[in-house]
Amino acid sequence: NFDPDGMEVSEMMADIRFLARQQKKTGNPYSEAQLINLALKVFTNCGHFTQGLRSRKARPTAERSLDNLHQHFVQEHITLHELHPQGIGALVGPQVNALKECTNSIIKQQQQYFEAKNQELMELILALRQDQANLIAIASSSSDSGD
Repeated sequence: NFDPDGMEVSEMMADIRFLARQQKKTGNPYSEAQLINLALKVFTNCGHFTQGLRSRKARPTAERSLDNLHQHFVQEHITLHELHPQGIGALVGPQVNALKECTNSIIKQQQQYFEAKNQELMELILALRQDQANLIAIASSSSDSGD
């Protein structure tokens, strides 16, 4: 994950370019469009570059190269630091807490659901085992009486 408070855009882009060089060695290189999409996904997922993503999308297609993307987000990163010297991550603190609470609630509901389903399955397995034992007993007594 890209942390705009602890990592520079250029470092993240260097990682993407390194990945591209490694992939090229396999004989199946990434296209520039794939690398751009990867970088955009990183910026989108970090959650701090909403305005930068919008302004980049508004640029002419000819200006949407990987190098231009790099420069665009370097400038966006600088702007965010100037606007929020206390740290870019401080912008989303309350939202992150709300998201954590919501996620934890969903996880708890899912755990309860799966525990209930697991219990149902265990009861079904026990019933099937009992049926199997009864069938074996019936088959066994039938063969004993036929002797």
